[in-house]
Amino acid sequence: MSNENTDKKRLLIFASGTADPKVGGTGARKLLEGMRSGELEAIPAGLVSNHEFGSIYELAKEFGVPFFYSPKGRTAADYQRFVRETKADYVACSGWLGKVEGLDPKTTFNIHPAYLPSRYGGRGMHGDHVHNAVWNDYIGDDDSQKPGFHGMTLHFMTEDYDCPDYRIFTRKVYFLPTDAKMEDVKARVRALEEKHQVPVTNLVVTGKIHWDGIKGHPVIGADIE
Repeated sequence: MSNENTDKKRLLIFASGTADPKVGGTGARKLLEGMRSGELEAIPAGLVSNHEFGSIYELAKEFGVPFFYSPKGRTAADYQRFVRETKADYVACSGWLGKVEGLDPKTTFNIHPAYLPSRYGGRGMHGDHVHNAVWNDYIGDDDSQKPGFHGMTLHFMTEDYDCPDYRIFTRKVYFLPTDAKMEDVKARVRALEEKHQVPVTNLVVTGKIHWDGIKGHPVIGADIE
């Protein structure tokens, strides 16, 4: 990918993908495609994954961007090293299965496959674990646990897992009478993620949505449904 426009911010993407070279990394792909097309006004600084030769590694080769392997046991210093070595201005976590530590919260953001705030955030709530938890509550017998909707959230990242206080963008996905299985609702959440991740990320990297990183201060320009 061309890095000719030096006015653009550099975006580093953390994405786990899977160990299967052909499965996973759809969010990271969307971001890279957005940068290639110009819809996302940023330069790809690199891709980081916890799978050494999986789908994200293949994605990096396809788009010609640097790849970094980050196994479990990483520290705040490791995260900081990736940002420093790639000279990244922003960090996007898209399907990243790891606790982020040591990064600037005003330039680090995440896409979460549930509406926040809710009990569907926090440790262990990622990917299908989130969708299954929402679905099981929806079809369960305990009315006090039944969710009114599912959804998606983009938020600036603090060292608290899925902190809802600094949300950038949220959208809800309502249950339908025709929903017969978890995958029916998951598909609509995925469609929303694919629709909104690139344009919302663009608003962040161009400064139209921003946060000063100070706890208690609002996110300016946030689009909260």
